[in-house]
Amino acid sequence: MVEPFRKNSRWNFKQNILITEQADEPSDVFWEHQGISLANRSLRRTLVHLGTVFLLLIFFWIRLVVKLEKVFVLDSLLLLIKSINSDLLL
Repeated sequence: MVEPFRKNSRWNFKQNILITEQADEPSDVFWEHQGISLANRSLRRTLVHLGTVFLLLIFFWIRLVVKLEKVFVLDSLLLLIKSINSDLLL
């Protein structure tokens, strides 16, 4: 049995009567009051911010290390090339 949706309609499903109501608009729901206290929410928000800052610091630290490693490797290669050239000239 199919019937169109109506506010407060009754449907029969496997010998059970289902009473349905139209859902509230998401903007009408007070999401802040869903069982999480203000202190808990503040703690979670702080932990997320600290974790984000920590991950960004790690990312930029890795970039710095890679950049410095490139400089040291290139510098070492230049010294090696100069020493080989000087050996060849002798």
